[in-house]
Amino acid sequence: KEKKLYTKTEENGHSILVKCIVDLAAENGSEICIIDYKTDSDTSYNGALSHKDQLLTYKKCLEETYGKPVTEMYVAMVNAGICHKI
Repeated sequence: KEKKLYTKTEENGHSILVKCIVDLAAENGSEICIIDYKTDSDTSYNGALSHKDQLLTYKKCLEETYGKPVTEMYVAMVNAGICHKI
C-alpha cells in the first residue's frame, strides 16, 4: 500500500518540507526494501537510474520514520515487466 511520509531538507539555505509517497516499502526484520513503480517509455537501466534522487529521498524518510536502514531500492518498469535494482 502507498505510504505518505514527510522529511525536511535544505535547499539554498532554506528549510523545505518534502512529502514522500512511497509505492511499496517492505520490511524484512531489521531492514527495509523500496519498490517504486514507473510507467516510463524508457525502461532501460539508465531510465530507472533517473529516479535515483527520488528513491534516496524516500530512503531518508523511511529511515527517519522507522529507525531501520533501507538496504535495497528497486524501480519496477510496469509496462515492460522489468525491475531494476538501484
